[in-house]
Amino acid sequence: MQTPRLKGSNNNLQTPSSFQVLATPKSEEDESGLFIKPEDFQTINICVVSTINVNSLRQSVRKSEDPNHTISIHDRETNKEMWRIRKTFSQLVAFDNEIRPIVEFFGLPPVPDKTLFLSTSPIKIEHRRVALQNYFNTVFVMPHIPHIVLYKMCKYLSLDFVNPLDDYKSGARKEGFLVRKNKGLGSNWKVRWCQVEGPYLEVYENPGGPLIESIKLKGAQIGKQSNDSVAEDKGYRHAFLVMEPQKSSKLSSSLPKHFFCAETDRERDSWVNALVEFNDGGDTSVISGGSDATSISETPNSKNEQEERFSSYDQTSSYTSHSQEERESTGKDNKKHKMRSIFPFRSSNKNNSANSHSLLSTDSILDDVETSSIPAPPSGSQSSFPNTQHYLNQMNLDEDLTKSIFGREVGEAYKLSNQIYLGRSVPSIVARCLDYLVKTGAMYEEGIFRLSGSASTIRQLKDQFNNQFDMDLFDSPLKPDIHTVAGLLKTYLRELPAPILGLQAYNHLNTVILSNSTLSATSLAMIFRDYFTDPANVDEVHYNMCYVIFRFLRQIIAQNQINRMNLRNVCIVFVPTLNVSLEVLNTFLADFECIFENGKPVADADREVLDLHIPNF
Repeated sequence: MQTPRLKGSNNNLQTPSSFQVLATPKSEEDESGLFIKPEDFQTINICVVSTINVNSLRQSVRKSEDPNHTISIHDRETNKEMWRIRKTFSQLVAFDNEIRPIVEFFGLPPVPDKTLFLSTSPIKIEHRRVALQNYFNTVFVMPHIPHIVLYKMCKYLSLDFVNPLDDYKSGARKEGFLVRKNKGLGSNWKVRWCQVEGPYLEVYENPGGPLIESIKLKGAQIGKQSNDSVAEDKGYRHAFLVMEPQKSSKLSSSLPKHFFCAETDRERDSWVNALVEFNDGGDTSVISGGSDATSISETPNSKNEQEERFSSYDQTSSYTSHSQEERESTGKDNKKHKMRSIFPFRSSNKNNSANSHSLLSTDSILDDVETSSIPAPPSGSQSSFPNTQHYLNQMNLDEDLTKSIFGREVGEAYKLSNQIYLGRSVPSIVARCLDYLVKTGAMYEEGIFRLSGSASTIRQLKDQFNNQFDMDLFDSPLKPDIHTVAGLLKTYLRELPAPILGLQAYNHLNTVILSNSTLSATSLAMIFRDYFTDPANVDEVHYNMCYVIFRFLRQIIAQNQINRMNLRNVCIVFVPTLNVSLEVLNTFLADFECIFENGKPVADADREVLDLHIPNF
């Protein structure tokens, strides 16, 4: 018997039922822009790097603000970090609302409360980081995760990319956010940006902000927190201590103490290692609370026990009395001997005697923490304190701050000093840097513009250019290397108040790209050439700046087999450095000959496809 056809069915059979059969909707998932595909999700790990709100430059985060956190994605097999993202709390909540209805059955933990993200207390920072880490870890142990959830996870991890090359990087040996214990009104814990490069630990209010304090490392004592109950009860997490050497004035029997907390033990140890590198030859003991640092019982004999346990430390302290020749001859053996694990971070009886300097107790640390140190008077000075004129001289009040090179308009820097480079007149800072990089073979240097130079040297060169407006880098007593000069050039370009194209020209060309999405790259290059070569649109200074900068970057790209800096990597570095969009920079670099040298545009078939998702800076 034949089954009758239903009218209007277009010969498709329908099941007679009281239930409506819903076809699976066609997925609108676009995987082309994902850093990781859903089928490869199990090959990665998610690590919560930081929960410190890096966008807020104030001391505390207001309740109305949207705090953020930083996440790194690692290859599971090698544990190598592949990329980072930075998410706001509202983005995390929105993501959770998307996936929770689907996977809550598997026991997805709740998102940490927002109030937890508003605190600068180390214990609160630790709690929210652990809670957030557990949240992401749970996803990996869920059985049979629906594909739609995997796609949403991969999409979440592929957006808000953090450029690791320029994310608050100055090129210092070690830099990042630390939580500092301070006295004063309000919260005792302050988030500070810290840098180590040379014999000082520099403390800033925020990245690129004013310098608050410079802590001397040579001769300092460095300790790190032990894992005992007292430290836990007092709220310390991942802490370390820097005790500066005794001031020559000897006005106080206590050493200047500086107490910091990192976000993880690994990050704390990284800071301690960096500090140790820059205090060789001084009174330095790396004192930690390892397994051999047993707790000090709080008995009448505890003081004697402490003195006995620290006797070896006192011997190490006498290291400074040795001559320079003796220090050099002992070499690494003495350095290893100094690295003792004798810092218990336990409470102890306070002792104001001179010998109490080596008794590093937590209570005395918190009672005597100093936020700044008064510099010692010059040798031969009759006064114990620097006079007013000494401070006035340090403040450089007679300097005309408006006449500086960095952070000024290109035209202003050009007026202060300019040089001829490649037959074109440009600001001296640009000509000097490019001349140095070309003559030293920077285009053949692997990792050029990616590896960090000396942050302290960059700052000194920056100050010299701001004061003198011009200087020959080859004759500089600082003897900068290739990466330091590359960092100096990047710093200058990054601090420009407007793109080197000129603000009007950049806005016009960027609008052309945004409003003509179907325009071919070849046609786009011709539009750029016609507009940019018209003197009515771009003045000579900005045109010459673009010519010499983009020409040099083209030379870098041409040697990418040696320096590993292809078009993609150059764009990753210079999109945020030049504060331009990826599309604009790509056009100038790919079609440099067409725009500047009357050449032909690159054929569309020969163009490199940049699968980049660089956020707007």
